[in-house]
Amino acid sequence: MTRGLIRRQLVAAWQTTIDERYQRRLVNSERGLQVHFCSALLAQFKQHEVDRLVFVEPRVSLGADGDVRYPDLVVCNRRSVIAVIELKFVPRGRPDSRKDLETLGHFASGSEIEVASERYLGDSREDPKRTVAKDAVLVWGGIYTGDRLAFNDAPGSHDGRFLQLDALTADGRAPTVHPNAANSRPGRRLRDASERASS
Repeated sequence: MTRGLIRRQLVAAWQTTIDERYQRRLVNSERGLQVHFCSALLAQFKQHEVDRLVFVEPRVSLGADGDVRYPDLVVCNRRSVIAVIELKFVPRGRPDSRKDLETLGHFASGSEIEVASERYLGDSREDPKRTVAKDAVLVWGGIYTGDRLAFNDAPGSHDGRFLQLDALTADGRAPTVHPNAANSRPGRRLRDASERASS
């Protein structure tokens, strides 16, 4: 399993989003899920004293051919992309995840990418090019009903990079959250500063 710190932070942020936002009926759309999950994730970064950039629906150009994608969230450290996140919000139905998995697959190769700030107006510095870390976490998260989806051939699933976050809804009860943050101890403080810096 790779990128232990960011994985724990993602799981903890997901649990917070479901327990404290969705259950209070504050999440009413996929865009709302992005907002609340991003807020919870930034709180995790602050708690663990790590410096991260989070891009929401960035325009990303991949590789030499300049293939363009718009992932829901991209998380970077100072040097590279360490997580790419696709989210789905269909609490009364089943998600179609094909396009999400295809997007994650484009980030699995560890290639150089450019995150463009097309609508920015200010100083003239160019957007820096970043490399997708070879152990970057590829994340699919969804709020939906029915049985948990099985992504046996998802990008990164064979080398431990894929992380699936689910909240399974049903009438008359709270969602069932996978993975469960209580079992993964995501909030523990790390004593090793080197893991904080490199994760």
